[in-house]
Amino acid sequence: MNHIARDFASRDGRSYRMHSWELRQGGYRKIAILWGNGLWPAAVETRLIGFLAERGFKAVTLDLAYGSDEPPRAGLRAFRAAAASLAAAVAAEGLPYYLIASSFSATALLGAMKELGSPAAAVFLSPVLSLPPPGLRSSFPFFGAAPLRVDSGMLSGEPALLGG
Repeated sequence: MNHIARDFASRDGRSYRMHSWELRQGGYRKIAILWGNGLWPAAVETRLIGFLAERGFKAVTLDLAYGSDEPPRAGLRAFRAAAASLAAAVAAEGLPYYLIASSFSATALLGAMKELGSPAAAVFLSPVLSLPPPGLRSSFPFFGAAPLRVDSGMLSGEPALLGG
């Protein structure tokens, strides 16, 4: 899998490290923008990145630990500006793009949906928050919700951790 890291400038003037993964150079036909749980970079989600790459996606993310002590620190406004800037840059490639956000990043992006362009789909995963919030369905009629059943074997790739 190819991994490319480069600097990315947000529309608010902040600079972040951008990462992208793909199986082979130009071998993708769609792009997934990943936003992790907000407290650590999405790059640590190696199983998700591999899953997407195997299915023809280029996975893209920024080192933007929203709310963390790690630089570059980004508050809610900076997080949303970076998300809108990255979505615009990805949309310029002319391929369908998808948003995947989990936990706190999911709720942080909800307020910026109108600035994120026209993704082919958006996936917000949250084990602790009720998604979508009531007003979202009227603003975005395409929004649907699907409760997912999680078995204990799906919680970790390390079975020894499940024993406790």
